[in-house]
Amino acid sequence: MGTSYIYGTETGVNTTSGNTTIVESGGLFAATTVENGGTEIVLAGGQTGEYGGGTGTSFNSYGTFINGGTLELQSGALLGANIEFNTSSGTYPPQATTGGVLKIDGATNPSLDSSSNPASNYTILNFTPGNTIDLTGVAYDTAGTVTLLTGNELQIVENGVTYDLQLGSGSNFTGEYFHLSADTITGTGSGTAIIVNTTPPCYCGGTLISTERGEVAVEDLAIGDCVITANRERRLIKWIGTRAYSPRFAGNNPDLLPIRFKAGSLDENIPVRDLLVSPKHAMFLDGVLIPAEHLVNGATIVKEAATEDIRYFHIELESHDVLIAEGALSESFVDDDSRGMFQNAHQFRELYPEVKWAAAAYCAPRVEDGYALDRVRRRLAQRAGLPCPAATDFGALFGAVETGDHEGVSGWAQNAAFPDAPVCLDVMVDAAFFCYAYADGERRGGGRRFAVRFVSPLDPSRPHEIELRRSADGAVLGSGLFLAARATRHAAA
Repeated sequence: MGTSYIYGTETGVNTTSGNTTIVESGGLFAATTVENGGTEIVLAGGQTGEYGGGTGTSFNSYGTFINGGTLELQSGALLGANIEFNTSSGTYPPQATTGGVLKIDGATNPSLDSSSNPASNYTILNFTPGNTIDLTGVAYDTAGTVTLLTGNELQIVENGVTYDLQLGSGSNFTGEYFHLSADTITGTGSGTAIIVNTTPPCYCGGTLISTERGEVAVEDLAIGDCVITANRERRLIKWIGTRAYSPRFAGNNPDLLPIRFKAGSLDENIPVRDLLVSPKHAMFLDGVLIPAEHLVNGATIVKEAATEDIRYFHIELESHDVLIAEGALSESFVDDDSRGMFQNAHQFRELYPEVKWAAAAYCAPRVEDGYALDRVRRRLAQRAGLPCPAATDFGALFGAVETGDHEGVSGWAQNAAFPDAPVCLDVMVDAAFFCYAYADGERRGGGRRFAVRFVSPLDPSRPHEIELRRSADGAVLGSGLFLAARATRHAAA
């Protein structure tokens, strides 16, 4: 581990973890990879990347790859080819990874090598959630904006100054959004960090959260406070993420605007007051998690306008769970590569330096389309008094619940109008939605078989009524089941 200096020309050498490569004035460092934990610094007059002629593979092979490491272009550094966030050293096409940082120290774009390659070919490729572009010389402005223009040109406006970056024209950013924040994680805190993400879920300021000491405004909660979850457990808050946007910034980024659930929009007195959450924040309805943006009906659930500062807060527990906010059930925070979106993300790393990022584990199925979503939307529309389009006519529902106990059910189902198609069924336990059953197995004599084992077995000490309904329209399958309570055995005295 140590520091290497490049004075002449060097190609194909990687900067590995714990090592630093400094490209001096007049030096050229090309076809290299900055590995996780490694740092490459290009000084004024130094150059990273070199144009090799042509396009595609030939062009990219002479660029600089960021594989979880940090590439820093100081003011006056020269850029000779593409910069790519990737995992495969020198391979094409590269595979996206996270944790990479591109630092640009000057207040203007890096100078371009003017040899033979047109400036339009110098792009930043594979910029994906989890990676960061840090404009260390551009002061962070809370009213600043970042906009993706035609051709994947990223335009940043900070303190009245426009700064443009060219992203790969072939990249598809559908469903992803760009955000600005102070570079407290990757820099000194005075510069601007650019992050692309799918917008983490959050509660708006003023939201009342159920805790062991009653209803408390989300902004008044603290790490270590005890919240009450949907299943009435008491759980400690591990971290609270915060972020804020000015009306100007949010107005230019409509995907940041809150969704308002008016009082009583979800059920009788639920929520008890208007509840405002971010578009990606999931509500727990009918046993599944549904992002708020998919529940907007224009009447009782609406998108807000950008008329005042927006403050978002999110509560993280030791694991993903369902909280009670204004009497409604909605999710806690889960890190799906979105922690960096919060302006206090550095706090988590300071508190828990030993925690390594892992793939998000949700406490319930997360749905954004299909029967489950349609079923909830129709119910909420009916509650709002809105007209509901007629469901597809599947005809009569044939079949039966053949066996069942406290651990699962099995049987068969068939739609009269589509006799050979699978059937999606809601398993109702004691008149409440419990889980889904998919009748898609082969069955001699027609129809489709289903067999469901419950993730959480039913309480055997209580009686239960089980009924299956077609998810599309609520048609009941057969006569259902009644499960008697099991007798409790006591040891002899």
